[in-house]
Amino acid sequence: MLVLCQAYPTISSKYELLICMAGITEEGAMRRIYPVPFINWQKDPISKRNWIEYEIKDDHSSDGRKESRKIVPSTLSVGEKVGHEELRELILNNLSNLEELREEGNSLGMIKPTVTDLDFEWKEARQKKSDIISKQRTLDGDRINFYYPPYLIKYRFSCSGSDDCPGHHIMCEDWEAISLYRKMCTRSPSVEIAHEKVKKKLFEWMSKERDLYFMMGTDARFGKWLIISLLYPRLPNPKSGHLMTLDDY
Repeated sequence: MLVLCQAYPTISSKYELLICMAGITEEGAMRRIYPVPFINWQKDPISKRNWIEYEIKDDHSSDGRKESRKIVPSTLSVGEKVGHEELRELILNNLSNLEELREEGNSLGMIKPTVTDLDFEWKEARQKKSDIISKQRTLDGDRINFYYPPYLIKYRFSCSGSDDCPGHHIMCEDWEAISLYRKMCTRSPSVEIAHEKVKKKLFEWMSKERDLYFMMGTDARFGKWLIISLLYPRLPNPKSGHLMTLDDY
């Protein structure tokens, strides 16, 4: 599978923290896989645009969403990374919109958004989740150093190529975006300034300097659509030389 999404780690009683990944298989099928223990990921990091190999437990949905499969974590291995043009081609071959994804009963899909704004929403449950994780210990007795920002990042957008799109206001669960938010909060003197910096990067920079796509996915419990990954290959004809990534910011 070509990895296009790594969800922000979640709590697991067995593995402490787990990562769910999604992407496209060699056959062109959309796929969601788990569990990937966070501790394994730390030893052998996986990035967006990496090919990975793994064994699945069986070729059936593991949670009612047709694209979901459980894997054998110990069999996962990391392969080569694709370039921006190959990534764009794979996205364009799988491009859809939210209305079509719903009608076809999918729980994963690619869309080209026309983004109009980005805002933040306070969520007390996120703060509680951070408090719970901070009290947990690893198997070696160490504290788990992980943080869920208490604000949700939410995009306002419409689906390009869809005449019937009513417009959407959907939260972004992209790991890079949340990590950027966390970094800006630690570096900024106030939440307002942190939000300004995050918006400048995730809204203004991505809209003007990159070819932005959303990987959409539904949550397992309520079937609610989320932006699970921001995919932003370089523009076909960039105006300047080096264009920063979120890691450079």
